[in-house]
Amino acid sequence: MARDGHVEIDDPRDLKIQQLQRALDTRIVIEQAKGMLAERFGLAIDDSFELLRHAARSQQQKVQTLAAEIVETRATPLAIIDALVRIGHPHNDDFKQRALRAEQMFADLNDALIAIHREASWTKFVCECSNPLCGDQVTLSPESLALIHSHPGRYVLKAGHQLDDVDAVIDQIDGLVIVEKRTATEI
Repeated sequence: MARDGHVEIDDPRDLKIQQLQRALDTRIVIEQAKGMLAERFGLAIDDSFELLRHAARSQQQKVQTLAAEIVETRATPLAIIDALVRIGHPHNDDFKQRALRAEQMFADLNDALIAIHREASWTKFVCECSNPLCGDQVTLSPESLALIHSHPGRYVLKAGHQLDDVDAVIDQIDGLVIVEKRTATEI
């Protein structure tokens, strides 16, 4: 090990492999962020990359750093919002509608699970987040879930799955969050 704490690499092929792996890992995160921005704001993939690049430059940040923030937090960073405002991009209501449809689809599935397992003590339900590909489970009683669903526009999500752009957190309990859809005036 070198004095600076880095591992010395004797074989140049190992160094090349490590460099390629880092580049691939960075590219994957950037691609994920591009897809999330494209979905969220109704942009073409190329336009979402330009938005990401413009926002990073305006904040004197690396593109990969901003992309990682988008992927890890699932929120829209201020740098992106600022860039959207600067270019005059209108807020896309399509994303809010798709998010609502996904959450409602999962809520309907959970309501069907309650009805099917009325006699059993069923406690495993699907996360009702905006991501239509989410397969995570949430654990709570059918009575608690029914109470949450008795309020229109409320859903139960695994903690961290909420999108600050469209979900207002009502409560947090045991690794779960209860959210309510934000209105257009709150966004």
